[in-house]
Amino acid sequence: MQNVSPLDNSLVLALRKDDLLSRVMLFFLHEQFRSDSRFEKTLMALQQEALLFNQQRMLTIMKELQISSRVKASDEFTQHNTKTQQIIQKSVLNLQELSTDLSDYTKFGLMLGSAVSSTGNLDKSELLFSEIIANDNATEEEKAQAYFNLFQIRVRGKDYQNALSALKAAIAINPDAYALHDVNTYPILQILGVGGMGCVFLCENDNPLIDNKNVVVKCFWESVIGSGKKVFKEAIAMRQIAGDYVPIPLDAGYANRHEQKNAFFVTEYIEGTIDGEAWLKKYGKMDLETGLVVAFTIAKALQLAHDKEVLHLDLKPANILLTDSSSAVPLKIIDFGLSQIAPSLQQEALTRQNQSGLTQFGQAVMGTLHYAPPEQQGYFEYGVPTVRSDIFSFGATMYRFWTDVRPRSFSERKLPNVPELRELVFDCVEEDPNNRPASAGLVVEQLEKILKPTPKAPTPKAPIPKAPTPIPKSKDFEVFRDNLKDGNKGPEMVWIPAGSFQMGSNDWSDTKPVHEVSLDRFAIGKYQVTFEEYDKFAQATGKDKPDDEEWGRGKRPVINVSWHDAVTYAKWLSEQTGYIYRLPTEAEWEYMARAGSTTRYCFGDDESGLGDYAWY
Repeated sequence: MQNVSPLDNSLVLALRKDDLLSRVMLFFLHEQFRSDSRFEKTLMALQQEALLFNQQRMLTIMKELQISSRVKASDEFTQHNTKTQQIIQKSVLNLQELSTDLSDYTKFGLMLGSAVSSTGNLDKSELLFSEIIANDNATEEEKAQAYFNLFQIRVRGKDYQNALSALKAAIAINPDAYALHDVNTYPILQILGVGGMGCVFLCENDNPLIDNKNVVVKCFWESVIGSGKKVFKEAIAMRQIAGDYVPIPLDAGYANRHEQKNAFFVTEYIEGTIDGEAWLKKYGKMDLETGLVVAFTIAKALQLAHDKEVLHLDLKPANILLTDSSSAVPLKIIDFGLSQIAPSLQQEALTRQNQSGLTQFGQAVMGTLHYAPPEQQGYFEYGVPTVRSDIFSFGATMYRFWTDVRPRSFSERKLPNVPELRELVFDCVEEDPNNRPASAGLVVEQLEKILKPTPKAPTPKAPIPKAPTPIPKSKDFEVFRDNLKDGNKGPEMVWIPAGSFQMGSNDWSDTKPVHEVSLDRFAIGKYQVTFEEYDKFAQATGKDKPDDEEWGRGKRPVINVSWHDAVTYAKWLSEQTGYIYRLPTEAEWEYMARAGSTTRYCFGDDESGLGDYAWY
């Protein structure tokens, strides 16, 4: 102002004086400047220069750290020093002072959000990406990348539901860039898990060549290039090698077929199963008998694979599918034959050797290294991985199952007090591969000796079920009620005779093929569980009583009860009566409901009567 029109000294002094009048005058002058278009343009130009300066500085840092504006799972292992962290933090503060109308604002925000996520600050990076999505000046491509980055951030934090929403939003904008598999053929239902190799989805099946209603699709963070059948040759061959021990492979390919990017592998979906880590969290460590059955199953699968020169190289509890029950019947081993297809984040972690400041996902990946033998962890004096590498992982996995302790170090006293078993486990986890069992076959032999002579089903923890009073075969269908601890009676039960029936239908893909099922005699509830019966359980256990939707309670069938509620109710009946109560299997229910009939519908085979009957 003095350059334009020199001011009187008294006015200068007045403006500098710290009182109410001078503040009002300064505020008035400030508003005059702010409304001047020249001031607005100057400020915008200065901010744009500041943005470009910060953007250039971030580009240099990200190049040094090998990260990009598109978040990758391997960014988790970025090694920061004090300087890079300070620059990133200062850049975040600078971004907050800039106008969102600047031309490169969203581009810089994507870079900064990615850099922040690599430091482990997931909340801040999620906020930055969310602001870009809400920015009206952001392009569709910038929003798609922000959505995909949100997906990566949220899966690290195990927020699978919101992660899936973000991924679907990115795919909707640009499927070629962000679909991890063929989402048209296999639409995503939910995220089942995330690990060092990639992400696992439960998907619908729209492939006319596959009968399964739902399938599991494993997508890889990184993968080798080649034709799908060639790349997944070992994984597909496992069906012929050890079909009883691995999920059925159904399909394989690339989301981007032309550039052979984003490999995926499709297998059958097995309901009622959880992986070993989820099982331990739910049920705790395995008892001796259950663990022996699991160990024998894994060892037998390894023996079959090794005989065909196929290695697993990523064996761990998370790759073992078990029945979702305390008896833990082992079903399948997943990821067999995939270790050579996709480099795991484990190797990335070993390369960068940075175990500080990891988020939950990083800690989970690092935790899986405890199942890898020294030769897979970069100790090259032990040579390349061999069948004995899988033997080490087998020993570490079973140590985890029997102790519920991660195998960072091994304590003999934590294992079941069976000398032969302790010796076998410790032989398997020897540091030097030459001191481990030479083959899975030898492990199977040792387990057979411990099992004496063959594996058997684990002993149930509840009492073995038996009729309250012996009922002769001639009295099948007789009704009985067990006593509860409070003196009341349990639900009315009916004995169903042993027999066989033809289960399934060739009319629907998910019920093929028709096959004979034989069942021993069992008891089943004469009526559906009533409100009266369930309310008694709810009151005894402190659970909320389900809403009857004003239909009425008493003897009416209970509604608004989940599967988990039903399982808990059956468990309570077991505790109350001393006998095992559970939900019927699909085969038991159909055998009981058919009652010897073989027709397509409950009223016969004639479809003309469909309009006269309710659907069941």
